[in-house]
Amino acid sequence: MLVIVYWIANVISRSHPDMFTPGQLSSIQKIFILFLLHVFFTFFCQDKYGFFFMAYYIYTIQEKVKLE
Repeated sequence: MLVIVYWIANVISRSHPDMFTPGQLSSIQKIFILFLLHVFFTFFCQDKYGFFFMAYYIYTIQEKVKLE
């Protein structure tokens, strides 16, 4: 799972270098924060909210790539 998240972060950072503007979170930081939420909800709450966060963020990445 972590390898997939890291691969997505690499692809996004290479294809969208303008996302790393000052004052905003970089895409890798956003993915890492959402990955931590995923781990928290999956392992500590024992329900499906963590997978919801990951699915939602992957969906937004795909929409951003389509718009570019």
